[in-house]
Amino acid sequence: MPLAEPESDQDVGSWWAALVERLPLDGAARNLARNTVLAARQENQWTLRLSTGHQVLVNPERTQELAGALSDYFQRRIRLNLEYDADAGDTPEAIDQERRRVRLEEARGALLEDRTVQTLIQQFNARLDESSIQPRDHDQPTD
Repeated sequence: MPLAEPESDQDVGSWWAALVERLPLDGAARNLARNTVLAARQENQWTLRLSTGHQVLVNPERTQELAGALSDYFQRRIRLNLEYDADAGDTPEAIDQERRRVRLEEARGALLEDRTVQTLIQQFNARLDESSIQPRDHDQPTD
């Protein structure tokens, strides 16, 4: 069942991110899709915005693979235009990076508030190796 159309312009970013996850893309074509935002949709002509720093991801084969995946998903031909901007906005990749950053900060805070960790730091002059902190996956059981 296709993803429901976004109800407002504010929903387009999260809709595009969810759509990209549903498309059967991998490798460079997936990377291209994850680093774009849907700037406009008019019938079968869609415009994707890409940060200028990600132009290296663009080539005709990747663009065609993405257009083909969208066409198959919606069961109609979709043509893509790409435009470039210094800051494309909230791409699916940027949204995921922000989520990871927040989860990492939450994990760091939880460790620093943990009584056992605080005791080790105080009694043994220990230090928390912050580069080793990994947030738990949502489906990972707690101890």
